[in-house]
Amino acid sequence: MTTPPFEPDDYDDMIQVDPAELGCEWCLSGFAPAGTHHVLGLVYVACRHCTDTCPCCGGIGIFPADSTCQHCLTDALATLGYTATFCHTCVGILTVQRIEETTL
Repeated sequence: MTTPPFEPDDYDDMIQVDPAELGCEWCLSGFAPAGTHHVLGLVYVACRHCTDTCPCCGGIGIFPADSTCQHCLTDALATLGYTATFCHTCVGILTVQRIEETTL
């Protein structure tokens, strides 16, 4: 007989329980809605209630809702004339800046 996941005994050791699976009221799978960015559109932040804050950016990194991968996002931003700065730890976006054209 197999034991279903998350029996009462499982909660004695909270390290083995993923808080996102408990049904956090503040987020969707560890990400909380953060509004609409003027370039990126709808964005999320890592949930401060059920995930650890990024030690590098302090949890200020944002994550676009409509993005498939970092390279695709970088290419799409470049097409629009923008570039992004990413946190090297959580890979959240820290800044979005217009690419300055240099003239010779």
